Parts: sequence; C-alpha cells; structure tokens
Amino acid sequence: MRPRIVLAMLAILLVVSACSPATERGSIRVLAAASLTESFEAVARSFSEKTGIEVELSFAGTATLIAQVEAGGSADVMAAAHEASMDRLVSQGLIEGSTPFVSNRLAIAVPEGNPDGINDLGDLERSERSGAVIAVCAAAVPCGSYAASAFEAAGAELRNPTREASVKSVIARVAFGGASSGVVYETDIAAARARGLTIEGVPVGDVGPTAEYPIAVLSGSTETDGALAFVDFVQSDVAQRIFADFGFMRI
Repeated sequence: MRPRIVLAMLAILLVVSACSPATERGSIRVLAAASLTESFEAVARSFSEKTGIEVELSFAGTATLIAQVEAGGSADVMAAAHEASMDRLVSQGLIEGSTPFVSNRLAIAVPEGNPDGINDLGDLERSERSGAVIAVCAAAVPCGSYAASAFEAAGAELRNPTREASVKSVIARVAFGGASSGVVYETDIAAARARGLTIEGVPVGDVGPTAEYPIAVLSGSTETDGALAFVDFVQSDVAQRIFADFGFMRI
C-alpha cells in the first residue's frame, strides 16, 4: 500500500476516534435530590458536552435516595439536600465524605395572586386552623427538617399538614389544588413558574435556615474517574453559573 494512502487512512481513523459518540467515553449514574432536578439536567448536559461522558440522572427525595444506596442500588454519585443525610452514608462506609456545592432558601408556595394573603409562617398556622390544607415535606426529607426548624424559630406550628415525599410533591399539591399553600425551596418556585404553573412564592425570611447541598462519589461506583470528574465539574465556575440561573447560591 502506498505511504500516502496509509497516512490518509490513519488521519481518517483519528478523526473518527475524536468524534466517537459519548457512550464510548463511558457513562455515570447520578442520584440527586428532587429540588435539583432542573439545574442538574442543565449541568449534566454541559458536562457531557465537555467530557463526552453520559450522565443518567435519577431524582427523588433525599430520604428515598439514601434508602436506595443503603439497599445496594447501583450509582456513582449522590447529591443530597442535607449534610446530615450524607453523614449517615459516611458512617456506613458508603461514601468517604462529601462536599457542599450550592445553597438554597425556604419559601412558601401559594397560588398565583396569593388568595389567602399568606405573608409568613404564622399565617400558615392561622390558615390551617381556619380549615386550609397546608403541604410540607415529610420529616425525613431535608425540606421537611428545614421547615420544622423554621416553624420553631417563628413560634408557629402546624397541627396536621400533608406530609410529602419531596418538594416536587408539595409544589404539585399547591399548583393543582390539593393544598392552599406549602413550604418548599425558593428554586422550586422559579422552576414551577418556568413550567407554566400558576403559583408564586412568599419568602420565609430570616427564620428559615439555609439549605446546603453536598455531593459525593459513592464507594460502590464502577466509574470512579467519571464520577470524580462530575463532582469537580459541579463546583466549577461554569456549573456555578448554571446553578445561579436557577436561583441557587454559591457556597
């Protein structure tokens, strides 16, 4: 075979290799708190474009994700909405440690126009005593834990709210009439409105704790390099700008 033909064939092979689909670069599975849904979808797309590594995302309430990991579910990365949840995985050797990468604030979700005139957590207590249905996350879910702290700080208390498995369930109840209001994160309000849902948010104020989101590579990961690359990426300036666009705050 002539040298020039050989060189041409090698050049073609190099081009094909460089343009090979992302699946040939590997893939990772990421478990993430429900409140990260929209932002992580955008971050994962950016990560895949830059690295060629595909990202399979699975969203649920943090308590549900923790249970999946403890039961031996296959995944490479875990992003939670509460540091204490990750400490539980550390104690079982399921992660070595975690790194916080963004933070969030609580807000009260109300129907558009705020028909019940909700201005603070005290108004939620009064509204419930008047017969209104109030939705909050279950106590085992980070948003539920944060909400409990906020109600205590505000000197308010709910008697019998609905207890939801994730903030997305709270949003759905308020948006579709299953509750008159509910406690979620600020970012959930923005995401819901972006989807065309007719709700709005009322700030909880200083009584609401700041929610910090930690991320970690799971000890059972079979794609450690890709998992580490993703964890590094979510802390990068590129990813942080994406998170900011969705209302998250940098740590």
